Amino acid sequence: MENVPGLLHRHNQSLVTAIFEAFHSLGYRCGAEVLLAADYGVPQLRYRLIIIGNRTGQEILFPDATHRLPFELDDEPLLTDDDQRPSWLTALDAIGDLPKLKNGGGEEETEYGEPSLGLLLEYQRRCRENSSKLMNHVCHRSSETNIELIKYVKQGKNWKSIPENVRPERFKHVALKDHTTTYGRLSWDSPARTITTYFNNISSGAFTHPDQHRGISVREGARFQGFPDRYIFKGTLSRQYRQVGNAVPPLMAAEVAKVIAQMITHGKVTIPSHEAAIDYSPSLNTIRIHRPVQGMRFNLDRHLIRN
Repeated sequence: MENVPGLLHRHNQSLVTAIFEAFHSLGYRCGAEVLLAADYGVPQLRYRLIIIGNRTGQEILFPDATHRLPFELDDEPLLTDDDQRPSWLTALDAIGDLPKLKNGGGEEETEYGEPSLGLLLEYQRRCRENSSKLMNHVCHRSSETNIELIKYVKQGKNWKSIPENVRPERFKHVALKDHTTTYGRLSWDSPARTITTYFNNISSGAFTHPDQHRGISVREGARFQGFPDRYIFKGTLSRQYRQVGNAVPPLMAAEVAKVIAQMITHGKVTIPSHEAAIDYSPSLNTIRIHRPVQGMRFNLDRHLIRN
């Protein structure tokens, strides 16, 4: 089961407890963890609550991160030299090879063209496997007003870069520390922020291309989610955006699936894994959080929002 980490908020504790209780009544042992997609090779900072259950009584385990932070954190020890995991993937890794578009431009089917860097990075090459055409590289047409506003926003910055005299009215009553991704522009050297079902709206999050004055295309959103290019999204443009934004990142899901597969086939897990941070106490009829959840161990905005 997958959902937003907000289910763990104290106001929702009765709801998430009811979920665990319901599965327990059916004979399931459940455990939960919040995973960060970037830790599993997805070029996106997307937190998701994952709940796993079984009726065999086995311990619930989750995959260890396959990728590591590219920078030092004050509240986390430095990585040792023997940590051979690759760093988080960035927006450049994800979409740096895709053709330029105008606001509202693109085609449902077109040629890839030559990559802008003259070569393909590893992730780009993997995305292109078994795909002869570039599909869904179309972006929503943003209003001219919004396009003029994002011209003030540099990479990694947000609405606070927009001069006060031209900011939309709603920002006149907003604290500077709030809405940190609104009108945000992606940065080539960082992963994307969370791709939501509304990533066609540049005013609702960090959905502006790093150096083009437009929102990101359906295909770019799919790259940030970890979809290979051979996945083709159908329907109206708004439905395509919604399909991409609603998805569980396939690369993260695959790592969870590997653990589950070993539980089922071998009864034990040999790949690097860790115990669930959250379980259920039948006697107390409540969930228990044994340690800080794996994915939410630091404040990303402190490191990724430029001053």
